[in-house]
Amino acid sequence: MSKLKKALTKAKQERSQEEVTSLGNALKKIRRQEPDAPPPGPAVARPVGRKDRCRREVNVEYRVTRVRPVDPNVLRKNKLFTLFKDNKITDHFDLIKARVLKKLDKAGGNCLIVTSANPGEGKTFTSINLGISIAREHNRTALVIDCDLRNPWRRHYDFASDFFELPVECGLVHYLEKKARAEEIFINPGIAKLTIIPAGKVAPNSAELLGSPRMEALIEDLKVRYGNERIIILDCPAVLACADPLILSQFADGILFVVESERTAQEELKKAMSLFAEEGKIIGAILNKTRTDEDRIPD
Repeated sequence: MSKLKKALTKAKQERSQEEVTSLGNALKKIRRQEPDAPPPGPAVARPVGRKDRCRREVNVEYRVTRVRPVDPNVLRKNKLFTLFKDNKITDHFDLIKARVLKKLDKAGGNCLIVTSANPGEGKTFTSINLGISIAREHNRTALVIDCDLRNPWRRHYDFASDFFELPVECGLVHYLEKKARAEEIFINPGIAKLTIIPAGKVAPNSAELLGSPRMEALIEDLKVRYGNERIIILDCPAVLACADPLILSQFADGILFVVESERTAQEELKKAMSLFAEEGKIIGAILNKTRTDEDRIPD
């Protein structure tokens, strides 16, 4: 290898290390000021899947994450039902939550992908309602990340504006493009122990951004630093529409499919699930938009 090639290789490695170090410092800042994080210490001090003799109750006081309280009437109107205990759908999501958490704990993981075969089958509705349900647990917090960057469905461009009616200044795309710092993209919508990361804007090069070292460093650092106290939900686009969910599956510990009743064809679902078959991470499927509000996650 020539001296010039060696110099270029070294420079590339140094830039990559600087990105990871910068991300780590930003997340450490959030971790120091938000009590939902584990006690100070090495990132590996509380490994995912560890079973403690006594679980601790998690309480959060946000000092770095932006807090943008949303009117409960807006949340109810936008079908964020799991915030309200007087709705039958809340009970169904609580059952889904119990099964999902059991499977993630068994796998020793804390990161979940929510996807479907086709667009518009209820992935975002499921991701956010499941996240709220998990955040109601005494010993858990939830982080929902909008990973639908390229193929917005109908008028869905960013779930922060669609479901929470929040103005989006920056989000995941801005961070991955190095136009925002990590601490700038986290939002608490006024719901205890729930944090969201909006997409921010549409990205035609979504596959490259989601598969980048910067995205990998973000997800891996979040997974390790917060352990199984924080469940990370990646709200992904439909897998038959683009490759983005397949790219993100390398970071996930479980994959949850949303199936729309009387719309998703059996062959489409089989084809979609087969794309993840070798990974062995599919933990179940939810039957959405049924007359009886049924859901199903196989044991």
